[in-house]
Amino acid sequence: MSRRARIEAAFAGAAHVTKLDIVNTRVAVVSMEPRVALAHYDKTTE
Repeated sequence: MSRRARIEAAFAGAAHVTKLDIVNTRVAVVSMEPRVALAHYDKTTE
């Protein structure tokens, strides 16, 4: 018996089966307000 057939048999014999579709509309998980600072120190100008 293949793995897929064993899985399908397990679901067929289950007392309860729940199906859940989750939709996430984000294209990228990026915060709108980044909490970062970027600096460049030049010793000759200080």
